[in-house]
Amino acid sequence: MKFTQRGPLCLAVLWSTALVVSTCSSAHGQSERGSYDQGSNNVVSNCLILWIDDPTLSASEAGLLLQVLDEGDRIRKGDVVAQIDDRVAQMQLQQAKLQLQVAEATATNRVPIDYAAATARVADPEKGEAEAAIERAEKSISRAELRTYQLKADQAKLGVKQQEKTMQIDGLKANVEEQNVKAQLNEIQRRKVISPIDGMVAHTFCQEGEWMNPGDPVVKLIRLDRVRVEGYVNAGAWLPSELEGRRVSIAVPLPNGRELKLASTITYVSLDVEADNTFRVWADVDNPADKNSYLLRSGMAAEMIVEN
Repeated sequence: MKFTQRGPLCLAVLWSTALVVSTCSSAHGQSERGSYDQGSNNVVSNCLILWIDDPTLSASEAGLLLQVLDEGDRIRKGDVVAQIDDRVAQMQLQQAKLQLQVAEATATNRVPIDYAAATARVADPEKGEAEAAIERAEKSISRAELRTYQLKADQAKLGVKQQEKTMQIDGLKANVEEQNVKAQLNEIQRRKVISPIDGMVAHTFCQEGEWMNPGDPVVKLIRLDRVRVEGYVNAGAWLPSELEGRRVSIAVPLPNGRELKLASTITYVSLDVEADNTFRVWADVDNPADKNSYLLRSGMAAEMIVEN
């Protein structure tokens, strides 16, 4: 009887304890992210600064790595940051250029056409003279000889057409050789690792003299002049449509107690709500320069204030 009387009481105590633990765990998870200020939903605290562009460039072709820039080197868009051995491709390019020159010379050579035309100019009168001779004296030239003259005249005319067609085909062959030159130029270009951005070499994955295979990472680049400020806002306080395009003020703590303040606009609002009832937003800002470097770096903390 004592056991049955205390059972419901124990269950009630256990249920209350579980509820308290669940509430504490939820509060702990929310404070661990620290994505927004509970006191003001306009304040997005614990934001992070991230690089907008930080591509890892890989080798497109196999070969010996002849050159690669050092970490910290500044680069411009279009700069060659690494060079894979292209000596064989260069020789193949020279061969393709010579073949193109031969094809173009052949395609523009009118001597065969002129020769065929000259032959036709001679053969046709000969046929006419043979026909005239028969008219004057029927048995002066046999019919077989007349047919021979006719054949030569026809062959001469067809020879002109044949040479014109041959010249046309030679022109097409020259076009093929021109495309071959372009293909070889592309092979040379594919052995260069080209920067798609202005920025800096952040990391090199290999050294000069190493063998590279297609897809092997070579360098990691970062864009320095513009960065992204990313944070999480309270889904219970904002709709995505209320934040996209909204003006924000950004505060970034700097060494020695200094603070950098920037203005921007929210350019991205995530449609996914996280477990702690927040969703991700970001705003891009120009990175202020300080002498030969920039003030903001990826991983720095920031605070974003959504303007009313």
